Amino acid sequence: DRLEAEIRPHASRLVLLRRDAGRPQVVATSRHLVPCEVDLERATWDAGTRTLSGRSRRLVASAHRIPGTAEPGYAMTIHVPPGLRFARAEASIPCLAARAGRGLLRVEFPAVTADAIGWSIRFAEAPAR
Repeated sequence: DRLEAEIRPHASRLVLLRRDAGRPQVVATSRHLVPCEVDLERATWDAGTRTLSGRSRRLVASAHRIPGTAEPGYAMTIHVPPGLRFARAEASIPCLAARAGRGLLRVEFPAVTADAIGWSIRFAEAPAR
């Protein structure tokens, strides 16, 4: 219905509208647009294990970081639907996960030293309210 954003001079914002799949899904990354490439190579949901896994690529930090930004090496924002909660995250490099708002999980990779990262995020059933 309405979207408000503060946009600094010489900056931009990208808005992604996505249909709710009723399962966890990546809705944003800190590198939505990498010159001529998409950073999210693959994202797969396994309902049996409640695991979202994938691979992000073209991530060598120094090549794509915008000077003056405080962004981590790489980050993903994941929509977590009602009925599920974050359980754990694993990746080919160290990562941190934290709630980023209602129904959102942010997974950060503070020190990207590889061109690609394999990752998996496991969810559990949320307690009934």
